[in-house]
Amino acid sequence: MSCRIPVLVDGRIFTLQDKGGISQLYSYVLASPQWRRHLETWLLVYPGHERNLHLQASGLLIADDVRVVNCPIPPSDNDKYNLPEHDLQRAEVARATSCCFRAVVNTYYGENVLPDCARYIVTGLDFAHEELPELAERPTTSGVLRRKRLAFGQADWACFISNSSRERFFAHYPGFDRQRSSVIYLGHEPTRPQATRVRSLVLHVGSRGLYKNFVVVAAALRRLMEREGQVRLLLLGGEPADATVDALRRDFPGRVIFDPKPSDAAMDLAMASAWIYVSASRYEGFGIPLLNAMRLGAHPVVSDIPVYREVAGPHARYFDPSSADALHDALVGALFCEPQPRRIWRTWDDVAAEYATLLCHG
Repeated sequence: MSCRIPVLVDGRIFTLQDKGGISQLYSYVLASPQWRRHLETWLLVYPGHERNLHLQASGLLIADDVRVVNCPIPPSDNDKYNLPEHDLQRAEVARATSCCFRAVVNTYYGENVLPDCARYIVTGLDFAHEELPELAERPTTSGVLRRKRLAFGQADWACFISNSSRERFFAHYPGFDRQRSSVIYLGHEPTRPQATRVRSLVLHVGSRGLYKNFVVVAAALRRLMEREGQVRLLLLGGEPADATVDALRRDFPGRVIFDPKPSDAAMDLAMASAWIYVSASRYEGFGIPLLNAMRLGAHPVVSDIPVYREVAGPHARYFDPSSADALHDALVGALFCEPQPRRIWRTWDDVAAEYATLLCHG
């Protein structure tokens, strides 16, 4: 591959998330040697991107070979800036760069900037807003669905992070040409932190609300911690401590540790130290923590949903996410089994190479 083409990346995701799986995807991919070797990056950012931890850590904002374009109009998630004139203003900011873009990458069902360029690629993540009742009831969901329809309606290519997410897409958007879609799985950093594995340590990563189903985790862990006095629970990331977390910390003093804003290095160290990684999620587009559990040797104990089966195959213990009893039994089984070997998936540089091929050659 010999091309180095100008690509505009609509960095809306960096305003919507302080950190998170898709923010991590684009930070690591855009900073990857494979991406930078073949693509000239113009990064469009919006007010609030300064808070994004992945973007700051990547150094993209100060990189010599990345052109940062600041848009003063916030993303359309803010209803004050969700009118047609705001769409025109955002598009004009991009056009004013005076660069003839060969491709636009839409990171999160976004602002549809310059959809008339040669390549307009939309990354499809998950379809929870279409399928989960608790999200359907949110007042912001109608706007999310409108932006999705618009993005996919204008895209000439849809790229998905798992085959499960692609199949859910076609269930909801059957008119899209299947031949204009592909799957590019996510990756991980090749870091291997030096850590001592702690058999009694159970790790939960990320959000605990809605479809993440933490109430089942809490109920199962409560039984396990009552039975096994050495078991400890480490909670990384997600919302501020809530009533469920507070109750666990009160009832098991010193055995429940909560860090709401861990660094990526702290995440890796925790995964390399924990004996078990647990997730009771009822819905995911992919699951980067599950990937990191396999990479760093924690035992994955995860809900039996299609995408987890796709990512982990036979290398995880699965349970019915509606049953705290089933999770408790799976945790007991993992607690007393042999150490888990580390399993390599693919690096972010591998991911970047696939995106570069798609953008250069289609």
